[in-house]
Amino acid sequence: MHLLTPINWVVGALLIVGALFYPLIEAKVGSGALRSGAELQVSRIVNAERNQYFPLHEQYVYFNREKMAKGFDKLGLPYPVSSSFLYEVVRTEGGLMVRGLASESAVKSGLLPPLIYEYVVREEGGNQGRWLPLSGKSISIID
Repeated sequence: MHLLTPINWVVGALLIVGALFYPLIEAKVGSGALRSGAELQVSRIVNAERNQYFPLHEQYVYFNREKMAKGFDKLGLPYPVSSSFLYEVVRTEGGLMVRGLASESAVKSGLLPPLIYEYVVREEGGNQGRWLPLSGKSISIID
């Protein structure tokens, strides 16, 4: 009985610490593979735009989430297997922006927080990719 009490305290303390740090760990590790996949897909889109489509046609392929399949087809890229992110290519001042947006289904299922990966391609160089939260609020089915 004297041995069981300290073991219960240790297990209880570990569970409390785990519960406190779980959201942080899950955000970094849990969705890390999906985020890496989105970054890779954005990189593929950028490479197809710059190295394949633009040299032949002297223009970029712009598409939004609704026209994603058509845009991927024009670029000669396979349609993404994962439905966790939606992609779009938009025009910016002096360049191009490729976005990977967490899909509504991935957010509602808890796979991903509402976020977006933006990669800006500038004609003069200095390309930059960054993750941005779409809002500070949690997604709720009941609004």
